[in-house]
Amino acid sequence: MATKSLTSSSYNKFEIRKRNPNPKSSVLLVIDMQNYFSSMAKPILPAINATIDLCRHASIPVIFTRHCHKSPADYGMLAEWWDGDLVFDGTPAAELMPELARRPEDEVVEKRTYGAFTGTHLEERLRELGAEEVIVCGVMTNLCCETTAREAFVKGFRVFFSADATATAEAELHDATLKNMAYGFAYLVDCDRLRDAVMTNLFCETTAREAFVKGFRAFFLVVTTATAAVELHDATLKNMAYGFAYLEDCDRLRDAFSV
Repeated sequence: MATKSLTSSSYNKFEIRKRNPNPKSSVLLVIDMQNYFSSMAKPILPAINATIDLCRHASIPVIFTRHCHKSPADYGMLAEWWDGDLVFDGTPAAELMPELARRPEDEVVEKRTYGAFTGTHLEERLRELGAEEVIVCGVMTNLCCETTAREAFVKGFRVFFSADATATAEAELHDATLKNMAYGFAYLVDCDRLRDAVMTNLFCETTAREAFVKGFRAFFLVVTTATAAVELHDATLKNMAYGFAYLEDCDRLRDAFSV
């Protein structure tokens, strides 16, 4: 398989529609960040690890995939297409990169072809987790990442495709995938948008809960907090009002502080 240099690019020129993922129903799929692909994977490691860390803090499950072949019976068309240059199980090339922000307990799905849903238990696992959305990152943008995203869409999952945490052999291939994804299969995101998507219900709510538990009286501003979806914001406000904080807005604060 091709293992040339990376590519990542701005997706603004391809974006057609916007949406943020819902942390309550999302799963992060980290595709094939293996030693075999290190030449293109290493440059995006900071974005990959930032994406993983952000999802962990938002309690979004993280699933890794590992592409490997065990015998000629599972080579399929890949052996012909890549002239036998495959990723063989049991070799260092098949292992996930040690720099990856992976934990021993993290789930790893082994796959034999481009799509992570084909011949694996991935769909069943996502259903068990109650997932409605998947966030796709990793390598290669136009092969395994794109095929997995297309499969997810066809199976009824809402797909978010990372522009800065994916890479492939050539810029044109990377951009072609982003254009295809935006047109018919996925919402394009990057680390900044993912961070924005979980702000209120992750950082603001968590901070208020910690303050309450530590004995501080908490006041939660309604109009200066925001998150990925209205229902998430409203759920946070309901939780805060029920057990953790007094809800406030700018007018009430102004009255409270006026002399």
